[in-house]
Parts: sequence; C-alpha cells; structure tokens
Amino acid sequence: MHSSTDYTGFCSFAVRSKAELYKALDDYNVGDKVLFKIQRGTDILELPIALEEKSS
Repeated sequence: MHSSTDYTGFCSFAVRSKAELYKALDDYNVGDKVLFKIQRGTDILELPIALEEKSS
C-alpha cells in the first residue's frame, strides 16, 4: 500500500487494510459490479469496477 493512499471503502464496508478488503470481497462474485472508494490526500475517488477472476 502506498503511504499517501488510504483504502476508505468498498461498497458498504469501511476498509483500512488489504486484509479488510479481501474479507469484504468474500461476499461478492466474479462479474459483480461494485463501488470502490479511495482517499488520496483530501481527494476521494469513487471507482465503479467489475470484479474479475484473479489471474495466476
């Protein structure tokens, strides 16, 4: 995780770490469309994304 970027939210979950993000992802399936919020400095980015299968 880059020091100037904080994970802030994933759908209705507050997310502060990679572990919390992975836990939140457990409730979703490949192909689901979700909203990911990222705070960088004072800016908050809202990114709609479609979940894909993890490549090896």
